[in-house]
Amino acid sequence: MVTLQNLHDLCNSLQISRKNEVKSIITLFLDTFIENHKPWRAFVGVKKRRSIPIHHYIKFPNAGCAFVHSYLYWPDLCEKEVKEVLEELGFVIIGPKLCLSVPLPEKGNPLTFAQEKVKEINHYYSLYIAQQRKEARIHYQEILNSLYVLPSEQISSCDGYTLFRNYKYAMPVSQKCQHYTHLLLTQNGFYPILDKNGNYLGLALSHTPSNN
Repeated sequence: MVTLQNLHDLCNSLQISRKNEVKSIITLFLDTFIENHKPWRAFVGVKKRRSIPIHHYIKFPNAGCAFVHSYLYWPDLCEKEVKEVLEELGFVIIGPKLCLSVPLPEKGNPLTFAQEKVKEINHYYSLYIAQQRKEARIHYQEILNSLYVLPSEQISSCDGYTLFRNYKYAMPVSQKCQHYTHLLLTQNGFYPILDKNGNYLGLALSHTPSNN
């Protein structure tokens, strides 16, 4: 026969299980930063670092926990209980909604779950950026190689620059690699030449040697 204590125990067990699910759900969300090559910059006390509006990505359903319409869903707990678990994990909740930041680590203090995850996110992001910079340098060298072997008829000497007429190069797939490739070109005196209607004429190289 079921007693009242049995029922209380069942309710307590469900609540504990659902609180553990909060950690699983926030971990899934944080892992998307690594998958999408995004850094975590929401630190408490750091200027111009906005907290992460977690309520845009993880919703409160009527019950259960699942992926629906690309959202994650919290387990069947009230918002107050979810906030308590997040704070226990080391997150700081900014404002009335679930906007999260993480305190910067303090020397001598052990890292919280939140700080550990953020450290992991930013570590993998730094590795990603290093790889993108490396690929950009390779791509930049390929551009130099291809410019060097262009037919002389395609190269015009102009006032202050040399024009590689109609020269086009395939951009890397990654936007980050594109950014760093463009940065290398700009730093080393390359820039596009357009006519008065905005049509691309070619790639110019300044006659003034770059310091880079």
